[in-house]
Amino acid sequence: MAHRGYPDDGTGRDADERKAQRDEQVAADKAWAASYDGRLSYARKQLVLYTASNASEMFGPETITAGRQEWETKITAIKAERATCKDDWDRETTIERRAAWNDAVRSGKYNARNGSVLVGTLERAIGYSLDELRAAVKRHNL
Repeated sequence: MAHRGYPDDGTGRDADERKAQRDEQVAADKAWAASYDGRLSYARKQLVLYTASNASEMFGPETITAGRQEWETKITAIKAERATCKDDWDRETTIERRAAWNDAVRSGKYNARNGSVLVGTLERAIGYSLDELRAAVKRHNL
């Protein structure tokens, strides 16, 4: 049954459920964009834009040089920021976050059709990356 202007998508879910799911995804995407990994990923994509083989077709030489320098500086700043707060996870926080990660993986909510885990989606939803979790687990010998 379609209502409120949302067409029936054939899944049997109503419009409110689909809207709630979209709102949840938007919130997760915003959290990802504000996170260390999200900002670093965006900066790296921007740097690639200025180093692509067809960059000279899109930009002038001065713009390419300035763009590369700008994004290389931003990447360095993001990495330096992360290095200053590297030890912000204590042992208890690491244990809690590891349990939350494992629970999310076991829930099946972040699994693709072939059974593999959609790590990027999970990272955006949970608010930290697998690399951060692995580093903290290693640092605390868990």
